[in-house]
Amino acid sequence: MEKRISSDHVEMLHAECADLIEKESFKDLKNMYTLLMPIKATYPLCHCLENHIKKIGLEMVESFTQENIHQQFVEAMLQLHKKYSTMVKETFSNDQHFIAVLDKACAAVINHKSPNQRFCKSPELLVKYSDSLLRKSTKALSETDIDEKLNASITVFKYLADKDIYQGVYQRMLCKRLIYKSSASMDAEEAMINRLKQTCGYEFTNKLHRMFTDINISADLTNKFVDYCKDKTPLDHSFSILVLQAGAWPISSQKIPRFQLPSELEGSVQAFEKFYETRFNGRKLSWVHGYSTGELKLSYLGKPYYVTLGLFQMAILLQFNEGDRFSSSELKDRTKLEDKEWNRHITPLLDSKMLVVVCLIFNPPSLSTF
Repeated sequence: MEKRISSDHVEMLHAECADLIEKESFKDLKNMYTLLMPIKATYPLCHCLENHIKKIGLEMVESFTQENIHQQFVEAMLQLHKKYSTMVKETFSNDQHFIAVLDKACAAVINHKSPNQRFCKSPELLVKYSDSLLRKSTKALSETDIDEKLNASITVFKYLADKDIYQGVYQRMLCKRLIYKSSASMDAEEAMINRLKQTCGYEFTNKLHRMFTDINISADLTNKFVDYCKDKTPLDHSFSILVLQAGAWPISSQKIPRFQLPSELEGSVQAFEKFYETRFNGRKLSWVHGYSTGELKLSYLGKPYYVTLGLFQMAILLQFNEGDRFSSSELKDRTKLEDKEWNRHITPLLDSKMLVVVCLIFNPPSLSTF
């Protein structure tokens, strides 16, 4: 009898679907579903729900401000998914058709790109969100909070259409965290990679796992090198090394800029090459100095200061152990830095007043004196 009544009034019931969905009248929608489900007439209800979720989601996306947009994006998508997952569960009894509608709508919102965008920004935003949680920062988040947020972010990840783009961006950001030791927790890093592996399989995270292996092996290699130097010629400064597999890291050996290693560091590099050759005969090392950092002690300011900077900047400053004043062309010749790298690394030293231009010689214009 109930089926007969519903069938006789199905067009009238369908006409009410859009309004009930728009108002999110959960109780009335549950009654509507109860009437339409037995006669397999829920398609209009599904269609209206899909459009409604898309509309709400895109309104969220358009409301984002530029500051912390990655955090706004992920948290808004999680909020959207949680709200309508609850609706599907409590109002539509977790009907598979409505679950499919929810998935389709969330995927449409998460992978949306405006007409003036060439690529969808969602993969990059999601990686930046993970990066902000995995990097050392002053934010007062407990390990439990970080773990919960990273775990929740996988919900958004599952809907990404361009997972390969996510993989590439994630690999580059992980590379920086590992090389510059800016990870808040190596356990959290490994846990995140394991989540990605569970979602996409081992091949997706193969290079990420190899990067971790390199870091662990390099720590052991550094300790052995220190012991090796004690038996040979002790170094007059601390020295640690990362030996990275060329195929696992997003670092191209073909784009290594020209550079003259400071004389103060040549002994360390040569000693390590000899040490490495005794253990791995036949392997070739390609030094990627652009990723190296060092700590310098400044002793010209009344009291000592310690600064951490990139190796190229370190090489520039070390020249002043041999003199108080150099022209820019002299420094470029000593470091062998090409114009692009020179401009990139000298500018911060001038902006911070670590180096000061004392005169400008306009013929030729490159002979600025520091």
